[in-house]
Amino acid sequence: MSASERLAANAQPFLADGEHVQVAIQAQTRMHGSPMSALFLQYRAIVCTDRRILVFRCGRMRMRRLYEVLEQLPRDTVLGPAHGLAYRPEAIRTRLLVLRPQHKDIAAADALIGAPAPPADG
Repeated sequence: MSASERLAANAQPFLADGEHVQVAIQAQTRMHGSPMSALFLQYRAIVCTDRRILVFRCGRMRMRRLYEVLEQLPRDTVLGPAHGLAYRPEAIRTRLLVLRPQHKDIAAADALIGAPAPPADG
């Protein structure tokens, strides 16, 4: 089971009846460049459903457990286009960074609501 699938499964208790997860995105509060910064690192999850976007507080050491909803946004909110090594979605008020491997998940979430695709890198 991939990390995104695990996040989607763990989000189920927080969802309304009939609400389905479309995309689950891993995020964190800061970059971890040094051993000391790892002490302050906190994980977040962005879960896009068919009705809304939820931002969760996750565990400190790993992202398996979702503890609480920090923020809710309407589903028609555009999160991208993501760029750079660590992207900070402007639409989300909660401080978080989405690292480059998850940029494709932001593009997928935006594509589901019909947002324009980002230009190809080149």
